[in-house]
Amino acid sequence: MSFDLVGGLPSTGMEQGTWNSLEIAKLVVAGLTPLFVAIIGFWLNRRLKSLEQAQWSQQKVIERRIKAYDELAKPLNQLFCFFCYVGSWKELDPPTLVRLKRQLDQTAHVSAPLFDQYFLQRYNALIDRCFATFGRWGDDAKLRTLPDRRQEAAGGSWQGEWQGCFAAREEASEPSDVKAAYAELMAYLAQAIGAVEVDAHLLGAAQIPGNFDRRAAGMVSRTRPDKEIMVGQEG
Repeated sequence: MSFDLVGGLPSTGMEQGTWNSLEIAKLVVAGLTPLFVAIIGFWLNRRLKSLEQAQWSQQKVIERRIKAYDELAKPLNQLFCFFCYVGSWKELDPPTLVRLKRQLDQTAHVSAPLFDQYFLQRYNALIDRCFATFGRWGDDAKLRTLPDRRQEAAGGSWQGEWQGCFAAREEASEPSDVKAAYAELMAYLAQAIGAVEVDAHLLGAAQIPGNFDRRAAGMVSRTRPDKEIMVGQEG
């Protein structure tokens, strides 16, 4: 038994033991608090560095996507102009379009890992509307458009061998189908580099010249994927 120095009353060993336990707990808490703070600070620091690294990596991906966009945008627009009879279509000859496809294919497939799976789906949708491929071994892709107005516009500069650059007349695509595929691809690319939307109505009318008889040409619209529609005929 001991005595309380203040009140002069005896103090039991149990009370003293309780006091010692509380003091020990306080000391333990006081000692662990800096450790907890250090652990939390270390975790937060690593988390912030991880977020910074992810943000840096994403920024680099966006930069590479923008570079890919810069390489694709002009030749894609040339395709659009040629097949939709707008802009500089008269300045582009058939062999140039065949070479343009090779250039686009190389850039698109090299850049594909920077995008998700929908990039090549949209790219191939446009290319398939512009070119007939998988012909005879060694043959170039054929232009899925009509040569008539192009030959007329070229005049004396038209080369006879250019006729072989075109697919069969029944394989010619509607300009409106090309425009739709082009607008979808460009909207996708714009979104992929951080732009919110693309104004598809600025892409032009994309209509075949009015002096062509679409029914006679046998042109096929593939806007509806489940059914081919002969232009000029009902449903």
